[in-house]
Amino acid sequence: MKPVFSLRCSSRQRALMPLALAISLVNLAHAQESASETQLALNKVTISAEVIQSTTENTRVLDAADIEDNQARNLDDLVRYIPGVAVDDMGRFGSNGFNIRGLDGDRVAITVDGLSLGETLNPASNAPYEFFSSGRSGIDIDAMKTVEIVKGADSISAGSGALGGAVMFVTKDPADYLKPGVNDTHLGIKLGYASANEETLATATLANRTGNWESLLVYTLREGHETESFFSGSRPAIPGTAREIPDPVDYDNDNILFKLYYNANENHRLGFVAEKYNANVQLDNQTRLNASYLTRTTDDDVERERYGINYLWQANNRLFDELEWRYDYQTAYTLGHTHMTVPTGCPAGADTPAVAPCHRTEHRDYDQELHKTVLHLDKKLANHNISYGVSLEEKSMTYADIKTRYVGTTSEVGVGWPVIGGDFVPDTDISAYSIYARDQISLVDNRLLLNAGVRFDHYDYSPSLNNPQYGDNSGTVGDVTFSSPTWQLGASWNFTPHHVLWIQAGAGFRAPTVENMYFSPSTSIATEVSSGEQVDLWNTVSNPDLDAEESRNIEIGYRWQGDRYLFGVSAYRNDYTNFIDYNTLVRNANVEYQTCNSAGTTCTNFFGDEYDMLDNIGEVTVEGIEVEGQWSLTEQVHLRLAYAWSEGEEKDGTPLQSIVPASGIIGLGYEAASGRWGVETNAVFSAGKDEEDAIAVDTANFTQIPADYFTDYGDFTVVDLQARYNITPNLKLNLGVYNLFDEEYIRWQRIRFVNQGSAAGGARGGVSEDGIHRYTEPGRNYRVSLAYHF
Repeated sequence: MKPVFSLRCSSRQRALMPLALAISLVNLAHAQESASETQLALNKVTISAEVIQSTTENTRVLDAADIEDNQARNLDDLVRYIPGVAVDDMGRFGSNGFNIRGLDGDRVAITVDGLSLGETLNPASNAPYEFFSSGRSGIDIDAMKTVEIVKGADSISAGSGALGGAVMFVTKDPADYLKPGVNDTHLGIKLGYASANEETLATATLANRTGNWESLLVYTLREGHETESFFSGSRPAIPGTAREIPDPVDYDNDNILFKLYYNANENHRLGFVAEKYNANVQLDNQTRLNASYLTRTTDDDVERERYGINYLWQANNRLFDELEWRYDYQTAYTLGHTHMTVPTGCPAGADTPAVAPCHRTEHRDYDQELHKTVLHLDKKLANHNISYGVSLEEKSMTYADIKTRYVGTTSEVGVGWPVIGGDFVPDTDISAYSIYARDQISLVDNRLLLNAGVRFDHYDYSPSLNNPQYGDNSGTVGDVTFSSPTWQLGASWNFTPHHVLWIQAGAGFRAPTVENMYFSPSTSIATEVSSGEQVDLWNTVSNPDLDAEESRNIEIGYRWQGDRYLFGVSAYRNDYTNFIDYNTLVRNANVEYQTCNSAGTTCTNFFGDEYDMLDNIGEVTVEGIEVEGQWSLTEQVHLRLAYAWSEGEEKDGTPLQSIVPASGIIGLGYEAASGRWGVETNAVFSAGKDEEDAIAVDTANFTQIPADYFTDYGDFTVVDLQARYNITPNLKLNLGVYNLFDEEYIRWQRIRFVNQGSAAGGARGGVSEDGIHRYTEPGRNYRVSLAYHF
């Protein structure tokens, strides 16, 4: 791992350097506090929210004010100032979720009001062609009240996927805008602009309370283009893999959140919620143009829709103090539509001659439908805070693939087209239920807090084989049932009023996805030499015996908190087992087979039926250190420090490629005594990825990451400057200058899936010559927003 600072020392010594710096700053702040006659209140020692779902110690909660002040536009901006948390960039189809402590994709849970965002579908064998990927998106953060980022396993709160952590979104409520206990109306309008991708933003918020009724409507519209690279505007817009600027993109998305509550009395509330997210992205895929493609454009859609009802009863009886029941229906839809002009590929039809060049399109979509019912109860009993509940889910997955060829470059569809392609996965129904309980116990005058939780999940998979577009010649696809128990333990001890020692251990799990269970088994024909008979040999098969992936986490930490300062440090070790990956197996090892080419001129003899099968073969260990610190130097000036370092490897010693390099932040802010304005600067620094830690995930599909990344990029420090000013009590202006000193840099999570080479292969196309430049981050850029409410 490359050093963050220009000192010659070991990786573990470099990991401890921010710790030493933090201790020095804490001592300084503590000395200042002791010398002061007037005790000052610390600004933002902790960030709290109305809804906090996790009981783990290493949790960060961002509220709507944090999102607003940081002018976060997307998930990437959301975690910009949280070391150890990142968003992986998958190119055309955006992100596949968050990366926490080296795990990403479906191995980090993402929920909105307790509903999972669904699962990914992006087979590794198809990723290099970049025709389709179903990630987990469909969120507009302007509709969110809080975002809770949990580092470490907490399946009690987040369920499946919480191996390395979880990100839990909570949507806004009418009460967030209304005066308590009286009839009130709030109307807010926010306008914004970001120069890096020319995004324009408009959000309108309307909240009302009339008698027993409360309502909320939040509508957001965004339009923009591709995010610039450092070289945008200074390099030519050439096609091919040597292109140094991003491909042209036009996007627009809108999101609507509606809530309605009826408060029958102080103990009973009935609610309704509706969400609808739509995004359209159109890409001119210039970097893919070569001998295979004369033109290639895309038109992609992402939609998420949700409707739900909920009931809250504050009963204060022997069984529970509060009962919450929810039912939600959610659909998540991803469409990838690709239009190409190719030199070949339009053969002669019954009434049409062969034509070259010609147009061709591919339409692929994935639809996920979810029904979920949750019953959650809370009870305070003496020194116990008990939560328990049950949830039921019914999910269905549907995939479609339609290919069309046209007569030359006209709009006339060729004879015999369109053609329905083979499905990646079968139509599948999933039934699941979970039961959970958690207890928080306060002891020794509330100085000792114990946490204990258990959860049990059960899944039934039922694939349909009636669809002729999905075949299973191997005969290995069928119904699957499995269960997963998990647990959590923790303790924190205030051994003095200002010093806390805590330890926690837990288990997480990830249920196999439909792709894991049933991705398109295949067979090929061979001849059995001894008998001369033709037989089907397995190439890839389904594995009905897959277990859930599991994690075992242990973490210990120390926190020193006074009225003007906070310092915390933690160390963790995460062990992951049952990782799902392909395993090559051999059946009938003593039987000789023969295969020949189509002309029968070349034949190959071999023993055994070799095939690939997804299996629980992986074991991974991740270790790390995290540091946090905040200090109020005066009533108006505050300082913040955060740092995260981790390393991980598989059982055989192979480095875990998804580990994000060590990163940190130092922030200095000033808040005017009047509260009308404030300014903050944040220096974000990152180490680079060592080349020996960047081993390719799959050598069949990905070649070496561009060498220029390791020699010219990686280590960086970027400074941002943000300011806010309340022009009037109702009118607020936010300004930001990002990458203030115009640094040229590349983040690991953007380059990780890019390969070196002139061919347009790899997950997002290869790079040649100076093509790596298109993955640089924007130079100096600006954001501004103006919000008015009355």
